[in-house]
Amino acid sequence: MNPLTPYLGIAKLAAVLALVAGLIGGYFAWHHHVFTQGETSMKAEWDADKAVRVQADNAAILSRVKNNERVAEQQHLDNDNITKVHDEELSTVRTALAHSERLRIGTALCGGSAGVTQTAGAGSGDAADPGGRLVREDVGRDLDALKLKMEETAATGRACQSFARANGMAH
Repeated sequence: MNPLTPYLGIAKLAAVLALVAGLIGGYFAWHHHVFTQGETSMKAEWDADKAVRVQADNAAILSRVKNNERVAEQQHLDNDNITKVHDEELSTVRTALAHSERLRIGTALCGGSAGVTQTAGAGSGDAADPGGRLVREDVGRDLDALKLKMEETAATGRACQSFARANGMAH
């Protein structure tokens, strides 16, 4: 018998084990390589899709910003026009109030006939006032301020109505 015979079985077994280990190692190396390449490919695809989405989102944001700027500019112009019309109306009212005579209390407010007027006694400096009595100056100022406030409100309403009609918001 050959003194190496017992070792030949072990050597064959070791060779088979080395071959199996090599095959298993090769399989895992190949598997890792394939999946790493696939993963890299998928990541590149994902990155490309993400870049396209980001670009589309940025373009949409820029478009909205530009649109918002146009709307803001148009609103500013509309506001200037409304303010101009409003101020012109109020200027006319202020001018009319400044040039108006003092208010009188006529017979329509206090009753009585237009022909009957009361005169003060001879000791008084008041003369006959055939058009009715004058309203006190402070009351006249308060009434003028009230008229102006009412006209401001009405002018604001008219300006808003005009804007609504001009922009198709009213029938």
